[in-house]
Amino acid sequence: MVAIGFFGKFCTNQKVLPLIVGAVLVVAPSYASSQLGTPIPLWSAEAVQDLSGTRNSHAPLLLDRNRAGVTFLDENQLIVHEVSPNNGQGPSTGSAEMPKPFRLHASVLGADSGKPLFSKDWATSVSNTSVDLVSGGILIRTGATLRRLTKGLAEIQDMTFRDNVRGDGVHWDILRLSVSATGRTVLVNRIDQNADESHLDIFDADTLSPRYSWKQSPALYHLYSISDSEIAAADHNQDGLLRTSFGRLEWKQSGGRFKSGCLNLPTFVGNDRVLVQDCERLLLMDEEGHANLLYRLDETEGLAGKFAFSSNGRFVAFCLAQMEVKKHIFSESSVHTIGRNIAVYDLSAKKTVLTVSVAPLAKNDYDFALSPDGDKLAVLNDRRVSVYLVPVPVH
Repeated sequence: MVAIGFFGKFCTNQKVLPLIVGAVLVVAPSYASSQLGTPIPLWSAEAVQDLSGTRNSHAPLLLDRNRAGVTFLDENQLIVHEVSPNNGQGPSTGSAEMPKPFRLHASVLGADSGKPLFSKDWATSVSNTSVDLVSGGILIRTGATLRRLTKGLAEIQDMTFRDNVRGDGVHWDILRLSVSATGRTVLVNRIDQNADESHLDIFDADTLSPRYSWKQSPALYHLYSISDSEIAAADHNQDGLLRTSFGRLEWKQSGGRFKSGCLNLPTFVGNDRVLVQDCERLLLMDEEGHANLLYRLDETEGLAGKFAFSSNGRFVAFCLAQMEVKKHIFSESSVHTIGRNIAVYDLSAKKTVLTVSVAPLAKNDYDFALSPDGDKLAVLNDRRVSVYLVPVPVH
């Protein structure tokens, strides 16, 4: 499962600020390491085409699942997706009313081998595309349309959000999608920027049947996450964590106050605990607001705008960028990323069990994901996907 926020600078070649298929395959032995102790991937393969020519103002970030990403379907299958200009390949339109000159291409690979199994295309737009694992299958978004699929990529049902289509008369100009850590619950957030208002719809992920619907003002633009019953969000000043139950307008503070502008990346792990970044600290907060320190960043490190976690809630993966500060005589100092590591943390054992140094540095696209049981880590680095085995401690 994956949780992504819309905030700050991701794991790019700039400082991270606390704001807010298979052409070449390399297979290595299980849990292999190089002589220097760097983990060797179980397999590595080119699984994404060169997307550098499609980068534009809509997709300036490296970690952008609107363009490319990886998701484990289960322990045996990994789905790799990319968005590219149609160029006459696959469907050219999503509907008669809305031409879609881009296409979403999804390839399913064997998680243990990298072997291509099957693939499928859908018409989509230049942005607002996603692929998420949900209970019983997959949920893909292509613009304003949600499609529920089997793990074999067969379409079960779809739902399109446009003004008055569902008879509710909701005006919106931004649509955001969130999936709970368990994969059982979906939140559709339709934002009316002029009214500064969110129309929030909660759906059952198995059926896309509605569960709750209500309005929230001011709008929830970013810095929030959902469980199967709650929303957790950073407050306006990013100095506190707020939580509320579905359908309720009353928000309650969870835990104490933080330095203004520091609280970032609120992400549910399971249905109770919330991961947050407090400037230089990575914290895990329980229902009562008590915080446990997982990791402390030093002044040369930056945290990516994403956590990946296992479905069982035991393992969390996060990206750490190593920074280099260059001082200039006639201008402000500049900060550049000179290295990138992905750490996998065992919440049960309370320790880091795997650290992967990702090289070379990605230039166009970057993503990572954990398998449902947490024993595999997949990394997308530009065109190449690599899968590493995670040593699982035995208690």
